Amino acid sequence: MTTHTLEKPRDLGADNNPNRISLDEDYLDTAQAEDYLRARWRIELSAKMLTLRRSFGKAPKFLKVGAAVRYRKADLDEFARAAGLSTKGFDEPKREVMTDRERAQRRAGK
Repeated sequence: MTTHTLEKPRDLGADNNPNRISLDEDYLDTAQAEDYLRARWRIELSAKMLTLRRSFGKAPKFLKVGAAVRYRKADLDEFARAAGLSTKGFDEPKREVMTDRERAQRRAGK
């Protein structure tokens, strides 16, 4: 995980340090990240599950500042896109859905 340095917004941009984080960016705590994923991406990932995923080193990316855990919206969006999701066309499946019969016919070359 990348180590970031938190700085006050007035100090940002002076040296264009890529590891410097603006406190003006949208940071969400775990409960807010749960709500964001549900509202924007329709992902049912509870705060408890986010906590478990963190402990096992799984996505989404997060920042730890002291005891506080924060998620950036951009990282949550990246996590959802990597899962093959889109904010558009929720009524249309992102993956091809086949019945068992269709799957068997495809395997048989029909």
